[in-house]
Amino acid sequence: MSSPATGSTVSIHYTVTLADGQVIESTTEQDPVEITLGSNQIMPGVERALMELGVGESTNVTIASGDAYGPRDDNLVQTLERATLPPELSEKLQLGMGLQSKGPNGEEIRLTVVELTTDDVTLDANHPLAGQDLSFEIQLISIS
Repeated sequence: MSSPATGSTVSIHYTVTLADGQVIESTTEQDPVEITLGSNQIMPGVERALMELGVGESTNVTIASGDAYGPRDDNLVQTLERATLPPELSEKLQLGMGLQSKGPNGEEIRLTVVELTTDDVTLDANHPLAGQDLSFEIQLISIS
């Protein structure tokens, strides 16, 4: 059996689920995804699991939240007065809506609207999957 190594480009199918079985993402109904191992394209735990597979083999691996998108940080949830936002934005806000902002060093920050009242909006800068363990079902299709 030949397994991929760092620098190998692999084609895989995968399905990602949460602990409750909810499917977050799957490639099984589309073309396989190509990944170059060692290039930070996937989580390290998934990469390690791939390096133990041969072509045509499958595995399941669970990635703890700390090794996935990290723990939830309540300090990343803030409530703002809607009046501080541009009126055209304030009028369009909806629960679950994604927004982008700039951090103090110019970095892009993704925000999710998690609560709305007439006067306030609560925004969450945590990754939507923060605090979640992720299960990956992976099939190695090819190595190049």
